[in-house]
Amino acid sequence: AWQRANRIAVNPIVPSTIFAATNQGLRRSTDGGATWTTVQSGNSYQVLIDPTNANRMVCHYLTAQTHRIAFSTDSGVTWADSAGGFSTATRIEMAFATSVSGRIYASVDGGDVWRSDDAGANWTMRSSGQISSGQWWYNNAVWVDPTNSSWLLIGAQDLFRSSDGGQTFTKIGDGGANQQTPHSDVHAFTAHPDYNGTTNRIVYTCTDGGVYRASDIRTATTS
Repeated sequence: AWQRANRIAVNPIVPSTIFAATNQGLRRSTDGGATWTTVQSGNSYQVLIDPTNANRMVCHYLTAQTHRIAFSTDSGVTWADSAGGFSTATRIEMAFATSVSGRIYASVDGGDVWRSDDAGANWTMRSSGQISSGQWWYNNAVWVDPTNSSWLLIGAQDLFRSSDGGQTFTKIGDGGANQQTPHSDVHAFTAHPDYNGTTNRIVYTCTDGGVYRASDIRTATTS
């Protein structure tokens, strides 16, 4: 048993295999949630399955007051810590790029953006400090265009977009003192079910002030 489940991931190939990132470890069930085993200790915040290979997974967890990323290559049976500079982070958010196998981005507190091209085993920094924000423990989200891994969004107190794989960012949403949109404090993104990167570029942004819709996320800006 546990007190809090932060995220849930379901294996798309074997849907009876479920993962729950909880405050008492990363739990794995192979019988549709009837029974659970702990596969990664620590306070687990996020668990993701590579959309191009269900054997590959990543999770963000806290142990001994240190935030870490772990990865798995056997459908979450065993885990190992990633190589990367995440030991001082207060929060990490990750998102896989479905258009490039094994590519995943991480938004780390302080405005650092990292990328892994081997499904979370090793990481390189793409940019540092370009995203100005506070309270990273509260507002942090990342989204990667499913058709082009060079386009990504980082949601913090405001909203930022990159078209070069996280090397540079432009603020496209300002919910602070300027009272523009989307509202401040971004928590999640989701694309339209028919998003194709050309005729449909609709993306929804979830914030403290509601859900906002961009009809074309590649050209959207503050308004």
